[in-house]
Amino acid sequence: LEKGELRIARELGDAGALVRELVNLRQEPGVRGRRRVGANAYGEHDDLVMALALAVWMPTKVRPMFGTTRLPGI
Repeated sequence: LEKGELRIARELGDAGALVRELVNLRQEPGVRGRRRVGANAYGEHDDLVMALALAVWMPTKVRPMFGTTRLPGI
């Protein structure tokens, strides 16, 4: 978001909820030196942020199963 590489479309049905979750996301020290990332206040959600994070992160970590060409219709 800071680099402008990802933008949230205003037409997205859950755009407002996604922005609220992004604002409420926190990072805290966890057990054994690990970090806990998520919404830490009661009643807050982080599922849209986590889904977005996986969608952005996975293509950088997983090799395509079908080569480098796109599948028809995608």
